[in-house]
Amino acid sequence: MDASTVNLPTAGRRRGRYSDTFKAEIVAACKAPGVSTAAVALANGLNANL
Repeated sequence: MDASTVNLPTAGRRRGRYSDTFKAEIVAACKAPGVSTAAVALANGLNANL
């Protein structure tokens, strides 16, 4: 096997890139009364610490 054809993953984490529209929707959902920000994050595949 030729080493130049092997795609190895790079070290470290990959940062998510989110559109401005997606971010605005998440913020609006978090501002709704009685909604848990952790629940909104988990429902959208995000870490609750974000």
